[in-house]
Amino acid sequence: MKENTFVTNVENEDIDYKSLEYFIITTYSGDFLTYRNNKNYWRTISEIAFPSQTIQSLLKNHLLDRIPVSKEIINSGGEEVFGVRSEEDIKAD
Repeated sequence: MKENTFVTNVENEDIDYKSLEYFIITTYSGDFLTYRNNKNYWRTISEIAFPSQTIQSLLKNHLLDRIPVSKEIINSGGEEVFGVRSEEDIKAD
């Protein structure tokens, strides 16, 4: 993890927190972070493969990067939408 991006060994390229689209999958085997990479493909990271709290730290960095932008939009009278996607919509991707 870096200040504004993170890198995986599979892609070996910086993925920006600001544009990060993700969702969490919870299974009996553990949690998985599924995110859209720079090439518009969905990738999955198993939480079990990382030290404790890694996924939570990644998501915290993402939110901390988004909050100032969202706050600025809201304070200037704009609207910020935090969308929730249905399972069917996600499967379509």
